[in-house]
Amino acid sequence: MKYPGLKERVVEYYTAQQKNDWEKAYAMHAPEFRKIKSKDEYTTSMSKYNIGWRLKEYEIESVKEIDGKVVLSMKFEREAPISHFLPEMSAKGLPPNIPPVKDLQTSKIVWIQSDGEWYFYTAVN
Repeated sequence: MKYPGLKERVVEYYTAQQKNDWEKAYAMHAPEFRKIKSKDEYTTSMSKYNIGWRLKEYEIESVKEIDGKVVLSMKFEREAPISHFLPEMSAKGLPPNIPPVKDLQTSKIVWIQSDGEWYFYTAVN
């Protein structure tokens, strides 16, 4: 990868997500994001959103630069209980011991560099 330090920063960011370390992930968001969303708002919303699922694996498939931003095409594997995908069924009650469901997703992830450091900018599905 021709963008020094980016791969390591991506690994650091998604490792923080895998560990539910939302404070660390927040610190790796672009300064513009942190101006409009407080750390408390972010950590609270991510803790609620993350209930039941976890990021198992991620992979960078390709990298390109567009308008001074680096766009990573990434593949993600998440695991979640079926109730995460079918909340109406969980309200009715699900049989016990249903194994978690794997969710595969491909997204475009935009990173920017500011003052020599890489920051997560946005995700485009």
